[in-house]
Amino acid sequence: MPITNPQGFLNQGVELPLAIEAVLPAGAPKISSFLVQVSSGLPDLPDFPAPLPDLPNFGITAPSGASLSSISVTAASPDNSEGLPIGAEQQFIATGTYSDGSTADITTQVTWTSSDITIATINADGLATGLAEGIVDITASLSGVTSPAATLTISTSGTITRRPITIIWD
Repeated sequence: MPITNPQGFLNQGVELPLAIEAVLPAGAPKISSFLVQVSSGLPDLPDFPAPLPDLPNFGITAPSGASLSSISVTAASPDNSEGLPIGAEQQFIATGTYSDGSTADITTQVTWTSSDITIATINADGLATGLAEGIVDITASLSGVTSPAATLTISTSGTITRRPITIIWD
């Protein structure tokens, strides 16, 4: 049933379901819906989108409200004992440990840093790319907490060469 007079309808003291959809980091609590109770004397309706209630910043605090105490950085495929070839990519994972002992994957929430971007770069998702022979330290930081360095060796052996290809459809 369409509501033709929302202000009058809301002033009747009804409960309205309100759904919130959000992309939250792994381990964050899921908020699916809550009720907004409206009583008499409702002021003018707000402009939409209306601000949401004060929610915690899930990128900085654990679901329990604990604070981030440390970050560890590991290579997703650590079997590069001879080094990563120039042109190859290596995924890194950042794991946050919180004051209550819980852990969470915070790979896409941290700021990634390579100690020498002429040897290897690392993007916001933790994907490092070898550019030249050498050794770099990879670190991740969030909310004033910085991980110990993970070492990434870039080697000239097994260099990957990327070449354009042409596909011809018959």
